[in-house]
Amino acid sequence: MERRTEKRVAANQPVELKLLGETPAGTRRIQASMTNFSGRGMQLYTDEPVALDTAVEVDLRLDGRDAMVLGEVKYCAREGDRFSVGLHLEHSLLDLTSLGRLVHQLLSEDRRAARERVTAGRT
Repeated sequence: MERRTEKRVAANQPVELKLLGETPAGTRRIQASMTNFSGRGMQLYTDEPVALDTAVEVDLRLDGRDAMVLGEVKYCAREGDRFSVGLHLEHSLLDLTSLGRLVHQLLSEDRRAARERVTAGRT
């Protein structure tokens, strides 16, 4: 019986899978191939196994926009010479390029306002 509540969208796209906090040194990166995704899950193929319950970040492009999703590994199974990895997605950020421009603009405005306050305090 199918337990999914959201439709999966087929994809064939390379992504970078970051294994968060797996080592004392920090994040380990693995190249992967995304085969499908939904609002709550994603299936990837990797050349190496990934431990269950590992927190991950996936960097990818959706509809021409940079995106980042955070999730957790729910399954990892060998399929021939590679591994099928299933993720439960927790959070996502879309259109990171626009978000970066907005942050830059807000920081610039904040610095400008701070300079104006310093200048006004001198007069």
